Amino acid sequence: MAIYPAWVRRVGTFVIPLFLITNFGPMFLLGQINWLHAGLALIASLLLFAAVRLLWKQAVKGYSSASS
Repeated sequence: MAIYPAWVRRVGTFVIPLFLITNFGPMFLLGQINWLHAGLALIASLLLFAAVRLLWKQAVKGYSSASS
């Protein structure tokens, strides 16, 4: 993550949480990120989870099987 420019790190952390998944755990354990970034990452994860859950529920409501 550290080899990328700042804008790529922001996109990879907050828009597409790839860096969140792969880097924040080890970096937090090594003490390389502060509590603010860890908290923001947690909040972003929860918001994305809620958004995906709502989209999934909407998609299932409109689903009809091809065999029924």
